[in-house]
Amino acid sequence: MKPQKIFQDIYNAAINMDTTTLFHALQQGSINILVEENGVIKSPVERLAYQNKQAAAQFLLSYGADQNAAVRGYAEGGHDDQVELELKVNGADINAAVEGYARGGHVTAVNKLLARGASKDSAVLGYARSGHFREVRKLLEMGASKDCAVRGYAQGGHYDAVDALLFVRGVDINAAVMGYAEVGDSRRVWMLLAQGADINAAVMGYAEVGNVTEVNKLFTPNENVPIDRANLDVNVAVQGYARGGHIAQVNALLRQGASKDSAVHGYARGGHVAQVNALLERGASKDYAVWGYAQGGYVDQVNEFLAQGVNKGAAVKGYQQGGYADQAAILKLMTPGKGLKHYAEQGRDYQADIRQLFEKLDELRNYGNTLYSQKAKQKGSYATQLADEVRTQVVAYLNHPEVAQQEAVSKRLSELIAESNKTMGHWKDRKLKDIVAHIVVALTGIGLIFIVGKKYLSESKSGFLYKTKRQAILSDIHEKVELIKKRDSNKAQQK
Repeated sequence: MKPQKIFQDIYNAAINMDTTTLFHALQQGSINILVEENGVIKSPVERLAYQNKQAAAQFLLSYGADQNAAVRGYAEGGHDDQVELELKVNGADINAAVEGYARGGHVTAVNKLLARGASKDSAVLGYARSGHFREVRKLLEMGASKDCAVRGYAQGGHYDAVDALLFVRGVDINAAVMGYAEVGDSRRVWMLLAQGADINAAVMGYAEVGNVTEVNKLFTPNENVPIDRANLDVNVAVQGYARGGHIAQVNALLRQGASKDSAVHGYARGGHVAQVNALLERGASKDYAVWGYAQGGYVDQVNEFLAQGVNKGAAVKGYQQGGYADQAAILKLMTPGKGLKHYAEQGRDYQADIRQLFEKLDELRNYGNTLYSQKAKQKGSYATQLADEVRTQVVAYLNHPEVAQQEAVSKRLSELIAESNKTMGHWKDRKLKDIVAHIVVALTGIGLIFIVGKKYLSESKSGFLYKTKRQAILSDIHEKVELIKKRDSNKAQQK
């Protein structure tokens, strides 16, 4: 059965709440099967969410459809209430949401999510796909990935923009090949292959969307087409088919000897949980599974494997490759031999605490940029510098979580916060003070400073702090830092 037919059957089954048709379709392909549709790669639940068919989307979600695909669809369609529901209640990935908003050209919504810590790379991919050139340029100036931009431009058929970026130093021609392959633009794919692009990039792009015809062409020698097939790898094909949820094609290649590990990596990266579990029962590698889940941003699945003792390095590698830098940094905090279970026993969720801290630091930096653009240059520069310095100190500890390092970082952070309190004293800016107070609470929650009591920790989970709470936190800062200075002075005199 062709991927497009499986996709349509799953879609129709959701519209009609027809479990019989759904189960029949799922014998042929994953519920999260990907196909190319009008130049956009979508799964059935993503299309339903884009159309705001909430009941039908929920029907598929109840059978294991990808929450991240749903939030991407809702975002592209501009359905803000559903996006917030998926993010806050159901735990969907903020990067999927920002890509969807960018695809739909919802600039205000994109900027709000970027301020909350969403990936600039995901946003630039979405903007480039839909041809929002001005927004792409802005994000590239802010450090977003040129490779993501060129892939998005290729998906959208923006040939001039692709060609312009390919002349920029450091832009990967293979990103363009993959983008063109994902939307079936075979003429452009062959043109770039003739210029030396990696054939496996084309294999991956075609396989993800189930384009069997073009994959087979790449594996068929043709003397009239002078391209390099020396590195052609069937395991790339099985990984691509698996990521796209094309079960029949995966099984066919596995019968021919393709790697189960490559397949489980692809299924995990695409969020196909049932298929991952089935291959694990057949002996596929858990390390490859957690690598794929991390690369796709599936934090809950990663955490389940880590709690079972699976190699943390595979998760770190996946997060780094998938653009989830904060998640990779969080894992470096985990003490060898203790892992996530240790922190659960302490009654705190360190991943949530550190993620919250990074979100607030991003919020502070973005607010600083906003102030600067509004001609409050002194205040704006101070806010961005404070955010960067605190982040630098935190990352230093994450990379070397020894006791001595913790003490040094704690002291420097305490001084920074005390200095900020003094500097902000004459600024009537409630929002700035609120963000800094949240940062103080978050730093306390992960044990990097001990300035505020635990009674304030619950306050940091939502919105603005009450005025009295904020004042109490900022008041505590000065007193505690003075105590730290006095203690250090006494130590120095004793020496």
